[in-house]
Amino acid sequence: AGIEAAAVFTPLVGMTAGFMMDGSLSFGAYVTFGALAAASSADRRSPRRALVQAGLRVCAAQIAAVFVLALLESRYFTDIGVQMAAAAASGVLSVLMAALLLPLVELRFGYTSGPRLHDLANLNHPLLKELLVEAPGTYHHSITVGELAAAAAEAIDAHAALARVGGYYHDIGKLKE
Repeated sequence: AGIEAAAVFTPLVGMTAGFMMDGSLSFGAYVTFGALAAASSADRRSPRRALVQAGLRVCAAQIAAVFVLALLESRYFTDIGVQMAAAAASGVLSVLMAALLLPLVELRFGYTSGPRLHDLANLNHPLLKELLVEAPGTYHHSITVGELAAAAAEAIDAHAALARVGGYYHDIGKLKE
């Protein structure tokens, strides 16, 4: 649902950005292309790699947008190098900001992001290691439940990582018994 929602919402954001820049259709297109490039790099299996991939795609899309818009507006490479460098820097800075702000957003709104789910799904997580030592049977049961839940989620096109993590930690309260 994330990519589909982005495909619908991104043009609206682009139009709004263009309107805010004195009705600049060029700026609206620039924002739309960059945002669609970022949304297209969603990867639930490796969210950290997806963030880097998003940055590279945003850089490429925005550089291409600058180049194409310069051709369409018959600017023929006047200051286009500076604009392309700014487009690349914008893509890199956007990803850096997202990486820095994501933990704050998670904390403030109680949201668990893809990178955080990825960390929780790591079988070397200290809490899972403690479960293995203290209750090995429960640990193995939890891992099995997590894998079954992930397979079921994939079968119905649901969030497999979330289901897996839920299965891994569903009996974690047994550590307090």
